[in-house]
Amino acid sequence: MKQKLGIYFWVRVAVMCAALVAVVLIMFKLNTPDSAEFNICPTRVTSIALIGDSALMQDGLTWYRLKNGQRQELDQVAVEKWFSANCKVAIEAVSGEAPKETHPWATIAYVSGSPITLQRADSIFMSNERYFRSEHLIQAMSQLQALPEAKKPGEN
Repeated sequence: MKQKLGIYFWVRVAVMCAALVAVVLIMFKLNTPDSAEFNICPTRVTSIALIGDSALMQDGLTWYRLKNGQRQELDQVAVEKWFSANCKVAIEAVSGEAPKETHPWATIAYVSGSPITLQRADSIFMSNERYFRSEHLIQAMSQLQALPEAKKPGEN
């Protein structure tokens, strides 16, 4: 005797197919970089140098700021919070003619991979032949310079 496949069987097949399509689309969206963002830290950052101003660097597990020849130990939690909030910064793509002359503005080094140098011309940044504006990047770098020093033992 031949069994018939009921309507509920086909409803379940349709729901499972729709769920599979939804999962594939979500995975694709999560793995595709957003063109309105610039990822400062695709891997773990070891240093950020604002050329001609200051630098943030990690030595072991401790973060330091170098400025005017002085080395200051920074509050580790504040540094990690900064990275958490600023690894991806919002950008606005620049269309039209790119600036004729840019200057190195910041160099970011990583645990693995080559460092990158951000170029800047007034309010326009360039990285890997990609030109953009970003108030978020400017604010993030000014916050980086204002990170608090680590408290000395015995301080409250």
